[in-house]
Amino acid sequence: MWRKVLLILVPLVILAIALTGAHILVERLFILTMIVLVFSYLVAFLGTRGIKSHLKVPGQRYQAGKSFPIEATVENTSVWPKPFLKLKIKSAEKLSEKDVMVNIPSRGVYSWQYELSLPQRGLYHLGPLVGEGMDVFGLFGVKRELDCAKEMLIYPPTVELPLFRIKSQSEPGLLHSEWISDETTGAISGVREYVPGDSLNRIHWRSTAHLGKLVVKEFDIDLSEKIWIILDLNKESHCGSGLESTEEYGVIIAASIVKKYIDSGLHVGLVAQGDKYYFYPARQGELHMWRIMEALAVCKAKGRIPLQRVLTGAGQQMSGNSVAIVITCGAQQEVAGSIISLKKQGFQVAAVLLDGSTFGGNGLIRETEKRLRASNVPLYVINKGDNLTDSLSGKESGVKTAEGRDVAGVGLLNHTGESRYPE
Repeated sequence: MWRKVLLILVPLVILAIALTGAHILVERLFILTMIVLVFSYLVAFLGTRGIKSHLKVPGQRYQAGKSFPIEATVENTSVWPKPFLKLKIKSAEKLSEKDVMVNIPSRGVYSWQYELSLPQRGLYHLGPLVGEGMDVFGLFGVKRELDCAKEMLIYPPTVELPLFRIKSQSEPGLLHSEWISDETTGAISGVREYVPGDSLNRIHWRSTAHLGKLVVKEFDIDLSEKIWIILDLNKESHCGSGLESTEEYGVIIAASIVKKYIDSGLHVGLVAQGDKYYFYPARQGELHMWRIMEALAVCKAKGRIPLQRVLTGAGQQMSGNSVAIVITCGAQQEVAGSIISLKKQGFQVAAVLLDGSTFGGNGLIRETEKRLRASNVPLYVINKGDNLTDSLSGKESGVKTAEGRDVAGVGLLNHTGESRYPE
């Protein structure tokens, strides 16, 4: 602001002095000042003309918390050099507004790269790329948008769950005597070298002794079983803010479980009623996984449909050979009743409960937890600040099976915007 004031005030003062009949040098000083000002503005104005530019965002899939490269390329197509060109990548989310001063010769090209890391999932807008032409004295700055903003979808982070396993010994008649895991009780299909995270009861001791290194057994997996992730996105249930919210914890847990079982070759589906209705039939493959991740990247806990009604609808979509993993922080008694109802329909059911009291919400989840344990529903309780890999592997003291024993580990995007269930 002060610069603009001086650009107007100084010439006027000189002109006023010259008009009083002062020495002719003052008049020449005024003329020189005006020439300098006009020339400076011309340099700044031409500094943003005759430029081709391109703001490039990564085409790969990036998850929150991981850095990725941003590149801006500026080409001077004119014979007029750009000696004082300031480049800035602006953003509505204030992600990064770094700037750089460059000197681009006639017909020259300049490329600018830097690493950007976004801590939270979501749809972001990076840009526009703005160029500001400057003069040698820094008196004028003429801005011009060189390239428009680009969209970036940042996927939710995932945690490794090598020991994620939920066991229900009290119900040997359902599917297997235990849940799908990396340690299924099917026939041995082969052996492989031990990797960190493998359970010790998988070690094939005869091969280990013969080869002189740890070797573990691999089992056949029943690929006909379908894993359904049912994520509670009812706005009345969630609390906390930003990364330390039950919404973010729930999404990360859902994404991690989806990745684990897709990587195992199983059919995985997603059901969630939040800002929109998200339904993905249980399918296999990496492409299907990323479609689910796309939904988890943008979903919001703004739903008005109670979880118990979502569970009722999900039960109608699931086949008999299905496993339902319900992720919720709902403390209503109806939530526990609906989860138990799925179990009575013949489905394998487990629950991941987010304790809202540790996120600044109510602490009424204990009644839900008590009812689920009484009904032998395998259960995990997650608190704010927990290490999710440990908590979902049964390493936390509060994580037990329904019997009270510690466990050793554990389509196209449907964005219709309409609720599947009538309000």
